[in-house]
Amino acid sequence: MVGMQESIVDAKHLEILKLLKKANGRYVSGERISKNVKVSRATIWKHVSALRKYGYRIESKEGSGYKLVKPTDQLLPWEIKQNLKTKFVGKEIHHYAIIDSTQDLAIRLAENNAKEGTVVIAEKQKRGRARVGRRWAAPEGGIWLSTILRPKIPTAESTILPLVVALAVGNAIRKECKLDAKLKWPNDIIINGKKVSGILAEMSCEADRMNYIVIGIGVNANVNVKKLEAAIRGTEGYYGATSLMKELGREVDRVKLARRMLNELEETYLELEEEGSDIIIRKWKEHSATLGTNVTVALNEMCFVGKAIDIDYDGALLVKLPDGNIKRIVAGDVYVRMIKAK
Repeated sequence: MVGMQESIVDAKHLEILKLLKKANGRYVSGERISKNVKVSRATIWKHVSALRKYGYRIESKEGSGYKLVKPTDQLLPWEIKQNLKTKFVGKEIHHYAIIDSTQDLAIRLAENNAKEGTVVIAEKQKRGRARVGRRWAAPEGGIWLSTILRPKIPTAESTILPLVVALAVGNAIRKECKLDAKLKWPNDIIINGKKVSGILAEMSCEADRMNYIVIGIGVNANVNVKKLEAAIRGTEGYYGATSLMKELGREVDRVKLARRMLNELEETYLELEEEGSDIIIRKWKEHSATLGTNVTVALNEMCFVGKAIDIDYDGALLVKLPDGNIKRIVAGDVYVRMIKAK
């Protein structure tokens, strides 16, 4: 793993990597690399060593040259950008092997006028954060990223954005992993009743103008669930964790999944801006794990039970109380627990 610094690659590294990938597991001679990349035979080793530090397994053999035995599993910008179909999301990616918080860095970048769609991604976070100030365990093997958005919607409608992102992440998991990912209001993705992904949205606005919103996404991809549960069991709001690896019985290609997530995020986000919240809510409801269930709502000092019956125009949850009244629940300092049927 690279140290506590941003992952940056030399153009010559990428040219050599492209040659090795194109060879499909065959050796590429030093002479050919030298001629195609326009580097001296003596410096090829330096470039190959740099690639190895990023997780590429490259063999060298005297008289044969160099061979890419195994690609990296790290969420490197140049890997994610390959075949990325977005217009702006992920066009700029900052990658770190380890970071305190992708969310904190993304907020600092947003404050310094970073472009919309800028992504901060890490292999591991030391101080990951979840909603309502809760801790988020972010060990190696997951996908931990934050992206900067500058929505052209009224500030009052910003509460729909966590549902937009949850819908996009759920779509990505269903398409890439073929798993039945369900959406738990307002911003969790669950599989078989256990949390596999969570979303954190933090916004800066003035009056009716939104400066930016930073969306943090955490996905338990190839995470050891036993270690994860040991770290978070007993914390407020815990209701069970799982990983894509556990559900599939094998590791997932994190690069492909991260790329799919960015593609889905931009598509769903643009759909909101162009067509409004109705279509987002309709699609979200198709995959909801919350609607139709009895829920416990904890809001500040209040706690009550009711049935989740619908999603309002702005993403608020509509809960029918035992007395028949309907209560609107807006995401924020609120926790909703679904009550399992006995």
